[in-house]
Amino acid sequence: MKRLVPLLALLAGCAVGPDYGDPEFAMPPSWSVRTDSPADLARWWTSLGDPVLDRLVERALAGSPDLAVAEARLRESRALRASKTADLLPDLDLGGSLTRSRNSGHGPPIPGTKRTNLYQAGFDAVWELDFWGGQRRGVEAAQALLEAEEEAFRDVRVTLIAEVARNYAEVRGAQARLRVAERGRRGQVEILELVRARFDAGLVTDLDVARAEAAVDGIDARVGTFLQTRDRAIHRLAALLGLWPGALVEELAAAAPVPVPGTTAPGGFPAELLRRRPDIRRAERQLAAATAEIGIAVDAMLPHISLLGTAGLESIDSQFFFSSSSRAWSIGPSLRWRLFSIPQLWYEKIAADARSEQALAAWRRTVLAALEDVENALTASLHEDSRRAALARAVAAHQRAYDHSQELYRQGLASFIDVLEASRDLLEAQNELAGSDTLAAQNRVALYKALGGGWDPEEVRE
Repeated sequence: MKRLVPLLALLAGCAVGPDYGDPEFAMPPSWSVRTDSPADLARWWTSLGDPVLDRLVERALAGSPDLAVAEARLRESRALRASKTADLLPDLDLGGSLTRSRNSGHGPPIPGTKRTNLYQAGFDAVWELDFWGGQRRGVEAAQALLEAEEEAFRDVRVTLIAEVARNYAEVRGAQARLRVAERGRRGQVEILELVRARFDAGLVTDLDVARAEAAVDGIDARVGTFLQTRDRAIHRLAALLGLWPGALVEELAAAAPVPVPGTTAPGGFPAELLRRRPDIRRAERQLAAATAEIGIAVDAMLPHISLLGTAGLESIDSQFFFSSSSRAWSIGPSLRWRLFSIPQLWYEKIAADARSEQALAAWRRTVLAALEDVENALTASLHEDSRRAALARAVAAHQRAYDHSQELYRQGLASFIDVLEASRDLLEAQNELAGSDTLAAQNRVALYKALGGGWDPEEVRE
């Protein structure tokens, strides 16, 4: 017996199943393109310098239904973790009763009166000793799942902010294209008036007039597409903020520039993704929970010892109910071992091993997907910056060509086709430049999202 006590103490300090260790992944030392360290990923959208966007993000964080769902799931996980922790404590049931009974006059002879009262009150206690650590593994798994839900909440936050910024850029980009179309239409109307004047003077044919009218109508047809894009993005923004679709139409009606980012792309180091990306952190916590569940499966195959106890008062006479002679109690151990279920439990342990392997593979897949996201966002951002610079130069060149062709046409030294082509080329280049501004902003948003921006990793857990 003296040797058994230290052994039981040792077992009480151990836990069956594998102990969890952080998974390893060979991260690349740097990205494939040159980047700078991001200044403030926690509030990256403020680097775009648009106060309207700042306000929209804050309102989305306060009113988003998706964020509210994620927060409720987080509260649910906290409650489940607390419930699992309570399994380590004894189970205590309190109770009391008053029973009045009458014995049959034709039954077996029973000493005493035919009518009796029985007063009872007390408690029953059961405490399962966690020798093998299965309950502690259960608490460990619940804690890991809680932390996984915390990361899921952060992932929703990261996605929400990125979606607000992306749709806001879409709104401003559509407004920029509308401005290009309006300027182009005014220019085409001026050309149409000039052509009509020359037609009235007999200097050109009706063919030039028809072509000038078609150019105006073509611009009008484009306007409808831009309006649809703008309105759809505004409606999506409202939904992200938890508002009805038309709630932001008036607020965003006034045109404003696209929040075009700077030419320097943030990136930092790939290894930082393991700490920043909520989806990677969530997958790692799910792996920790799956590892702890192996210990739970092993514990189920081992014998379980519980301490059972009852204590209370019992009397057939109420006046003696609280006397010392009415006290009653019992205490003793109980053994439970599912011997005939061990084959089934063994396969459940094998299944737990397989789930742990799946969780590890899922974590690695998540890391690879994160690396791919950042690399794609980096290259897209840098290539679009180069394209935007080239488009700006092209717009300037097309503007000179258009001005020159119009002057030559007035002097009768160029055909209307030259003017029409120069006007069409200028309008197309301006439209592409406005679209490139939008795409550049959205690429930068995608990069910040891929880097896991939108929350502070130093924040204290609740």
